Amino acid sequence: MSFENLPGVITNKIDGNLTLEEINRQPVQLILGYSNKGPSEDYTRVTSISSASKTFGLEGNLVRGLFENYGWGGKNFRAWRYGGTAANIAGIGVDATTGGIVVETILKDDEAGDDFTVYWDNTGKELHVWDDSGFKVFHRDFDGASVPDLDAGIVAVSGVYIAGEGADIGTGAAVVSGVNFQTPGGATTYTPGTDGTEDGGPSYMEKYEGLYKAYKLLENEAIDYVVPMDVYLDVPNIADDATVFSAYSWTPATNRAFPRGGAPEDALAKVYTQEFQGEYYFWWDIDGDGIAEIFPNVGSSTGTTNADGTALLVSDYREVNFAYQLAYFCYNQSVNTHECLGTIGVLPPISTAQKDVITWIGESPTYSEDDNNQLFVMVPADNGSGLLGNKFMAGRTGYRTGTAYGGFILTADGYPTQTASVEQTDANDHVIDIGKYISIVSGYNILNTPWDTSGNGYISNMAPAYAGFDSSLPTGSAATNKQISKARLPWRVNLTKLNALTRFRYVMTGRRTKGVVWVDAPTAARPDSDYQRQSTVRTVKRVLNDVRIVCDPFVGEANSATQRAAMKTQIDAVLSRYRGLGLNAGQSTVNATVEQEIRGEATVELILVPAFELRQITITLSLAAGL
Repeated sequence: MSFENLPGVITNKIDGNLTLEEINRQPVQLILGYSNKGPSEDYTRVTSISSASKTFGLEGNLVRGLFENYGWGGKNFRAWRYGGTAANIAGIGVDATTGGIVVETILKDDEAGDDFTVYWDNTGKELHVWDDSGFKVFHRDFDGASVPDLDAGIVAVSGVYIAGEGADIGTGAAVVSGVNFQTPGGATTYTPGTDGTEDGGPSYMEKYEGLYKAYKLLENEAIDYVVPMDVYLDVPNIADDATVFSAYSWTPATNRAFPRGGAPEDALAKVYTQEFQGEYYFWWDIDGDGIAEIFPNVGSSTGTTNADGTALLVSDYREVNFAYQLAYFCYNQSVNTHECLGTIGVLPPISTAQKDVITWIGESPTYSEDDNNQLFVMVPADNGSGLLGNKFMAGRTGYRTGTAYGGFILTADGYPTQTASVEQTDANDHVIDIGKYISIVSGYNILNTPWDTSGNGYISNMAPAYAGFDSSLPTGSAATNKQISKARLPWRVNLTKLNALTRFRYVMTGRRTKGVVWVDAPTAARPDSDYQRQSTVRTVKRVLNDVRIVCDPFVGEANSATQRAAMKTQIDAVLSRYRGLGLNAGQSTVNATVEQEIRGEATVELILVPAFELRQITITLSLAAGL
């Protein structure tokens, strides 16, 4: 024991901490989807897939994506659940349901409001909320304080009461005399939560909203691979087909009535998006007339005005596409935070019958040549069909003036190229092709994972599996021609169609003598891009992430020639480390003009010579009478 009264230095050896916590340094895989429970709209670290299945449940697609990514190579996971809605009480402290105080649960599922009790003292203007155990989670005196004196982060409270209006809710400031959240009474209204899996899950427009919000909230996270579940390159879209919503009978727009998920009329309309009081809201125009059929009940919003009351025009509504949305997110992450890649699938054929598979793949467009020897699709009769006719992959009349191979090109407003879009260019005056950040996976396979409790297997798009597989490859290696274990083909695709799909940059699975393989591993970048190969992109990604790491300590230090020379030394060490591992050669320069020094800026220029992927071997054979 120590002698507490004697001056001196006392030591105390703590035992039991010698085991270090293991840090997972594998590429981070982000799976975004919906489920019937679990943390909502939260960047959740997944340490065990089996525990995640208990946390989020097997309903929906979130856990399925985790199992598929893990089963084919992923090792480090984050999950983002969207689609559920909160329960709320509106109209506290008023005589009608217009205005007043709103209490909303943080939890978002169909049981969100089951376990709360509330008391509103209309005389003292005090609000109390308890959870099911009787623990008080919120209290605020609205007359005496501008902020709550107790807020456990379990409910969100907004709005104000109206003087001279309102009535008590409950009979006293004690949990036993409060009233259930679901039956508050008075002029209040209760809206139950939903878990997001009802009626076939979210519609495509709801999925777009969920992903839009997620991508905004995830802007500062270091993510390597992004996999949005069950959204596709080729979702039916009002921009391509004016009849996609013709089968849907609309209910009042203020009810935010969407098509049922998976229904024939489930499609994407044109959207106007506004950030208002810290939230993102969406107006959906289903017929191109500039009047929203679905719009939020917030601020001064109507079908013709935004939340500020500003009139909306036809030109305010933008075409949307899930693959472009993913590419735009990965581009922004890569520029600002961490090099990031995405994988996304395509819709399946309507059946596994051979004729439906052939129709699904479709026909290539007919290209013409202009005076500059550039290929383009001249007239609608020359458009392709199916996957081979997709405007982003093959080109189409009306999209980028019919330019062959279409493309995902960065625009000033962050939406796919359309009328009046301003496409952005790089320092070489080349359009910025954000297709380099994503892979379009057209392969479908029969899989067996723990998500399938039947044990019979199920047909699934391979986008989650491809992200996991690609992340597990060594630098400089490609998925091309590599075997996919534990996967079977649900239908046959002949070499002619596989060749056409490869031409238009789809990641397809096929059969070789060694089994099922990835036929090719392209990105969705156009053929004139330097980043057509996923192996090249992955090598560049790893180099740039490491360069970012070694440059970071210099931020905040003196912008001097000595410091820049030290930075170059660190960068060259990174390039040296990758030489022979996906990189044949590399060189760097670090400089700053006088003006840059004053502004606190420096420029790093990298020139990389990647080891290009071997994709085809040609054997030339000749016979001779003798040697």
